[in-house]
Amino acid sequence: MGPHGRTRLEGWRTDLDTVHRFYFTDKGDSYSIRTFNDSSAMGVITVAAFREKKRPEILSDGYTFKESKRRAPAAPSAGEKSSKYEEDTAGTGFGNRRHSSAVKVEFEPERDPFKKLLVKYEWHDTLCEKGILKCVRGEKNRLWDDDEYAPFPPGYWEYKGQ
Repeated sequence: MGPHGRTRLEGWRTDLDTVHRFYFTDKGDSYSIRTFNDSSAMGVITVAAFREKKRPEILSDGYTFKESKRRAPAAPSAGEKSSKYEEDTAGTGFGNRRHSSAVKVEFEPERDPFKKLLVKYEWHDTLCEKGILKCVRGEKNRLWDDDEYAPFPPGYWEYKGQ
């Protein structure tokens, strides 16, 4: 990915020409449980972007110039923040195979990522239960009180003569 570039992650990359599509699933069918028997990061997508390490500049006198930077401590991982997840947490499955070409680029990354992105995903019902989404359950039909059938209009039987 070049500077200011974008990318689209379509699935679990298994080689330079193949991905297996992501899909949301329950804990038992999730990639992390089926592959590693680990649920510590269930319902979390994490992406880290690294810049290429700067090569030392060679000065005219043959010496090298090395920059000294203090680095901020890395943010705690999702597992460090909370290792206890509910049984019904959404997971990501290892789906159908799909052709997707990629190119491998060799570079030496900086020690720490310049950008981290963490996205927590969850089932719709769970988001409603936690109050994250405002969900109305069992909402009445706005046109009539009976939830089963439409009411007859006033005067229908007199009009039909029945």
